[in-house]
Amino acid sequence: MTVPGLWCAALQAAAIECVFDLPFVKSISIDLRSLHAGIMSRAATQKEDAMRPETECSQDAARSVPLLERALRHLRKGVHWRKKPQSSSNRQYALPSREEALSVRSASMACNDQPHSIYHALPEQRHIRLLELQPGHWDEPLQCRLLIENLDSLNHTYEAISYAWGDATHRMPILCNGVDESITSSLFDALRIFRGRPGERPRMLWADAVCIDQANLGERSHQVQLMRHIYSTASKVLLWVGHDSATNVQAGLDCVCQLACKEIAEREDDNCSDASRVSSSDPACYYVWRDTTSSETHERRPSRLDVNISTLPSLCALFDQPWFKRLWVIQEVTLSRAAELYWGYGSIDFILIGRATTHVLDHYYESFVQYAAFSGLDNCDIMFNIWTKQLGNFSFFDTLQFTRDFKASEPKDKIFGMLGLTTSDSNPDGMLFMEPDYSLDTVEVYTYVATKILVDQEEVDLLACVQHGRQLPDDWASWVPNWAVLHTGYLNDERRNTSGDAKKMVSKWRGSDVVSICGVVVDSIVNLMEDDFDKDNWRHPDLAKSMKAAIHELEPRFGGERLAYTLTAGFGLEGDLVEDHDALMVEYMAFKSWDFDRHAAVTDRAPEGPSEEDDSQIQAGHRFFANSGYAVFRRRVFVTQTGMLGLGPPATAEGDIVVVLFGGTVPFVLRPDAEKQRYRLVGECYVHDVMDGQAVTKWEESGEPATDFHIY
Repeated sequence: MTVPGLWCAALQAAAIECVFDLPFVKSISIDLRSLHAGIMSRAATQKEDAMRPETECSQDAARSVPLLERALRHLRKGVHWRKKPQSSSNRQYALPSREEALSVRSASMACNDQPHSIYHALPEQRHIRLLELQPGHWDEPLQCRLLIENLDSLNHTYEAISYAWGDATHRMPILCNGVDESITSSLFDALRIFRGRPGERPRMLWADAVCIDQANLGERSHQVQLMRHIYSTASKVLLWVGHDSATNVQAGLDCVCQLACKEIAEREDDNCSDASRVSSSDPACYYVWRDTTSSETHERRPSRLDVNISTLPSLCALFDQPWFKRLWVIQEVTLSRAAELYWGYGSIDFILIGRATTHVLDHYYESFVQYAAFSGLDNCDIMFNIWTKQLGNFSFFDTLQFTRDFKASEPKDKIFGMLGLTTSDSNPDGMLFMEPDYSLDTVEVYTYVATKILVDQEEVDLLACVQHGRQLPDDWASWVPNWAVLHTGYLNDERRNTSGDAKKMVSKWRGSDVVSICGVVVDSIVNLMEDDFDKDNWRHPDLAKSMKAAIHELEPRFGGERLAYTLTAGFGLEGDLVEDHDALMVEYMAFKSWDFDRHAAVTDRAPEGPSEEDDSQIQAGHRFFANSGYAVFRRRVFVTQTGMLGLGPPATAEGDIVVVLFGGTVPFVLRPDAEKQRYRLVGECYVHDVMDGQAVTKWEESGEPATDFHIY
């Protein structure tokens, strides 16, 4: 059909839609709707194809540290191609814009007072909907139907889809149960990849956006409780991370195979001369490539077996994909029997992805941590280690900490999205940590969870997860973490001994949001540096310059050692606490001596780090910058009344006090009210002079009673 023809057909379809509810056309309404959906889908498909750059079209491309500790430490309108050449002439036509297409659809739906619904109420207990996807060519309309199944007596095996929803306003057409519906472009792309070729059997799938009535809060809450069983019952979970160029996909998956092969070889203590020879628990090192012209698939082996640091940047396009930041994918992966990752026209066993991330973190951490894609790779490593049960026994609070960097469009899902995981204090098959209830507001959900962790379980380090930014909230209890926000990394670490063996005592005032925690006052804050180190990211070159300025200002008063520990918060590479004092001071002095004019190239490429050709002093200085940049990012340096140097939250102000709360691994900054009877929690802090329990020892020797801090 020609492009002008599509315009006419779309207008005709709008007129057809207006008569769908007339009695004499009831019997043919499904066919007419199918025609309408087909027209609109083909228009959208041709527009999408036209938007692809010429080069992509020609290539048939589409768009040994304990692992739990490591996981906890790593916390931290487009241009449209409006013209498409016609092979028969030089004349060019503009496809309907998305807005124009939607206006036609809106006009047609206005004629229908009672639009059809694809949903029928689910029976109680363990019933779900499955999506039966019909086969078809790449550019043919998507068609499916929904089937209601009982998880305990399935009539069909199915595969579950894991994907990032993306922009919810960017919709694409699908014909579901004979009704013209729309789905997000991300799911639309995934379904086109997953459906079978003409002549093949329909594919039975489960996708949350279609299989759950998202407008029904009661159904959503109930289905969330079944999510664990939905993904664990599926024969396989299909991980759709998105489209990319053929060049990026092939280079990225090739590098994954190289790294995975090397990791597997090390696990077997073999040189892995044959890339396909692996242990029985690991798949062969290859990925699958799909030819969009013929729909044939081909296995592709890595082009080389040796791993070179220069090939690591090819991983960035993969781990920059939004899928690796989405919270729900954690349980979707970790509950699966088997998982296959689809990226563009390539696919690969997720085990190989996990082996590759392990190898990067074990051997190339210092090189890769400087890339923005490190966050995605680190998130992937967390998922893989939960999936393969390498994290050991962890609590629900642990999961909230090491999944803090994952994103959820619904803030309550930061809690509800974790309920499918089995933890030491939550059993999805028995007693959940909390019952998911979308009728509650976010503050209610977060306060319930915080109360259970802080008061019931006496996990005082929950307070270290509070990050207010520059302003304390007026409508939020200051001791309740906002899990949807992560301004900077954590300072708390279970290996610290700030509160010693002091007995922790935590209680909550009945009928209020005030908690009482026992502890001691350390000192009051009297001076602050103006710079809160709030740059675009903790790798930004301007952060290095701000740190140099801080050293110049503070070193004469506090000395290099105290300053080096404060600026790094006592952390070394990979989140380890500093053990080699001499090495830290060498790195500090190397950074201090950086000549920014001479080494401008190194500073400006800080996100990539120093090259292998840079001398040892530059590399040592860059290590200090990487460690300290992570610690000081969006924090403020302060000085107390007795001259102690500290690093606190950006909201820290003169007059705030530093305290040690019994049971906490770090000190905290509190803000007294006017009567100095109650306090607001500002956040965690680092004060070098009290990190080894000195404040508690001094209090014990004094014989004075401890203080009950009433925090609201």
